[in-house]
Amino acid sequence: MIPLAFHVNYWDYIGWKDRFSKAEYSDSQRKTAGFTSASFVYTPQFVFDGHDFKEADTSRLNQPVSASQKLVSRAYLKLNAIAQTNGEITLKAGAQVVNPADINITDIFIAIYENKLVSFVNAGENNGRDLKHDYVMRNFYGAYQLNNKNEFIKNITLKPESKGRQAGAVIFVQDSKNGEILQSLQLPFCC
Repeated sequence: MIPLAFHVNYWDYIGWKDRFSKAEYSDSQRKTAGFTSASFVYTPQFVFDGHDFKEADTSRLNQPVSASQKLVSRAYLKLNAIAQTNGEITLKAGAQVVNPADINITDIFIAIYENKLVSFVNAGENNGRDLKHDYVMRNFYGAYQLNNKNEFIKNITLKPESKGRQAGAVIFVQDSKNGEILQSLQLPFCC
């Protein structure tokens, strides 16, 4: 299981703007809520395999996580980070589904995340607090589809500031109809 924190922007009106929030992350949360026909989104919302787990209820979450770990992989994934001489990082990502029936329902996403982030809140309900963040979505790419040869290959250039951070990349393949994750792969950046 690879956690990813999508910081949403729909709370910006209360006086403090989350510097990690983006409108596209709010849109992604709304799309995810649609998989379960949820009538609203909320914060913090925890979603696993397209299913909502209110307050990250671990008693309800343990069983589906355990069951998913026993499943046969439905996709082959590749991630490789190559440091360039100019300080940039070239991220090479690839995917291929195992079952040809999955080709037409597959969305592929690539996420760049960062850990050990801190925000000082100067307004709203958390006024005066330092909030600590891990697995914060910094860039989100996709949805990509497989080509007619049942493969996906993408090179992404990351800025030099990604180097040396507590950061990494995740590629995941998602069923576009129900939100189920067919496979995911994480690559922490080491330098």
